[in-house]
Amino acid sequence: MSCARLFFFLSLGEMERGDFMLSPDKLARINELAKKKKTIGLTMEEAKEQTSLRKEYLEVFRSNMKKTIENVTVIDPEGKDITPDKVKRIKSNKFPN
Repeated sequence: MSCARLFFFLSLGEMERGDFMLSPDKLARINELAKKKKTIGLTMEEAKEQTSLRKEYLEVFRSNMKKTIENVTVIDPEGKDITPDKVKRIKSNKFPN
């Protein structure tokens, strides 16, 4: 079985803007609502808030996953770039020479 190495980078601008994560307060609220739902249940307003927060969380997660995949370079054990063509095309469109 061969092993490939993966390399990916977030741009400095993405890190500075904090585009790659949900605020700690929102994450805490998601967990709080989940716990409350399991114990005593949620009011209609809390259920709507939970749905909205989950939607926002999934949007951030998907965006991060897309950015990660778009910035991956796959190198095989011989040192050859075996990055999928689709990812290479996305990179070339994103960073034209």
